[in-house]
Amino acid sequence: MKKISIFSREYEKRIRRKRFAILLMVIIFFASLVGYIVNFSQVNDYVKDFYYSMVTKQVLKDEQDTSLNAKENNKLTQDTNDENDKNQNQFAVVDNLDLGPVHSNKEVKLSDNEILNVVYYKNGDEVEFQGIDESFVDKYKVDISPNKKLILIDDFNNQNTYLVDSNFNVYNLDPEFFYSNSAKARFYKKDVMSNYENYVWYKNPKFMDDNTIVYVSNLPWFGKNEQYVWKTDVSNLNDLKYFMTSVAGQNIDFVELTEEGIKVNINNEIKLLTFSFVLK
Repeated sequence: MKKISIFSREYEKRIRRKRFAILLMVIIFFASLVGYIVNFSQVNDYVKDFYYSMVTKQVLKDEQDTSLNAKENNKLTQDTNDENDKNQNQFAVVDNLDLGPVHSNKEVKLSDNEILNVVYYKNGDEVEFQGIDESFVDKYKVDISPNKKLILIDDFNNQNTYLVDSNFNVYNLDPEFFYSNSAKARFYKKDVMSNYENYVWYKNPKFMDDNTIVYVSNLPWFGKNEQYVWKTDVSNLNDLKYFMTSVAGQNIDFVELTEEGIKVNINNEIKLLTFSFVLK
């Protein structure tokens, strides 16, 4: 190969191409280096972002799982408590089982020829009277003590009055006879009722309170139309006591029991008979 002179134009061209090639290689090298650095940074950022994203997602998932587990545990605890409370309530109901009052009726014998059914509620061992069977209301009037432990049954056609207690024992309230201190004699009901037409012996009995029954009678007189308010003390049913009051009139009828006493219709005028038997 012919050697080129350093002073020739061809030599100068080769030097330029060589320098250009070296410069191009340097530029390519630096460009590659810059691209690599940039790309590596982006990759690094992507990797970091991906990593932190995964870590964040995992943390959030763990927190959500923890919260969910806590809620489930709380719900399970609440459900368990509710179930326990429900069971305790069920046991409490069973332990204090109360079916409420039971409506019943019972046949009672007033006399040899008189039998009727009394209606009552029974709550445990307690008896509360409500009245009598409807089939008997045409013949009997009833009144019930304020505590509902006693019931009066009035055979108003014959003026026979009976008292039934919570054990269904029957007591005859109208006295068999009246003893007159002035005459020093007994006057029997059956004789007086036979001899005096429309005589009032023991009429329209009403409870004044749990131990006192008021009623109307012509006693202590015979042959007079004057009526009097009497009372029967039933605090001891085996020892009944009768007392005459000063309340009198041609026609007496009891209206209703109030908190202050019992209202009385005396000669078509409504008055109040107090518990101390004062007429107002």
